[in-house]
Amino acid sequence: PSLVKQLAPQVAVAKVNTGLDQQLKSYQYKIGVGDVLNVTVWDHPELTTPAGSYRSAAESGNQVHANGTIFYPYVGQINVAGLTVNQVRDKLAKQLSAYITDPQIDVTVAAYQSKKAYVTGEIKNPGQQFLTNIPLTLLDAVNKAGGLSENADWHNVTITRKGKDEKVSLEALIQRGDLTQNRLLSDGDIVHIPRNDANKVFVVGEVSKPQMLKITHYGMTLTEAIAESGGIDKLAADATGIFVIRGQIDGQT
Repeated sequence: PSLVKQLAPQVAVAKVNTGLDQQLKSYQYKIGVGDVLNVTVWDHPELTTPAGSYRSAAESGNQVHANGTIFYPYVGQINVAGLTVNQVRDKLAKQLSAYITDPQIDVTVAAYQSKKAYVTGEIKNPGQQFLTNIPLTLLDAVNKAGGLSENADWHNVTITRKGKDEKVSLEALIQRGDLTQNRLLSDGDIVHIPRNDANKVFVVGEVSKPQMLKITHYGMTLTEAIAESGGIDKLAADATGIFVIRGQIDGQT
């Protein structure tokens, strides 16, 4: 029993993630190339972005050009890339004040098209997910993609950011409530959920059904592996000589 306790993997427990909480509280979306802005100047319909019954706000708004600017009447070209909507509003109000007394301006993002993260691998709906004014976490991205597939490896999910990989465990996050495994996703992040093909064991020797078994996200014990293989052969097996042979991990057997 002491050896079994020593070799047993650590079980994740529920934890809070204060660092992520602070990131979510301070999160502000910054406008990028390709976004569409909707500008409203109260009491001045001639300056307000026109919208009709046959056009959405995204179709009739001001799209951020490749140089990071938009064109607005009286103001001309104004640089908005990398700014928040509040900063753009203040910038427009300051420049329009030369033509309008105390301009009341509202700026919103009609279409988010500049920043996105990617979810790939063993997930039901892989693809890109655009970042918006609502922060996107790893857990949010997995849920939006329809959840993990049957063959997903919950334990070795990889987040690639700026050429660096980080491994997290969705099993610990989703089933154990370990929020330290959650991450706030940024523009260009790639979340990859691998297949669980590598998580397999081979039950050989004097059992009823020698076979290969896949370890699910629930894990597998020796007893479960033997039971899945029909149990030991009561006539030919030596129950005192059951061996668990593992490969080398970090140079150790």
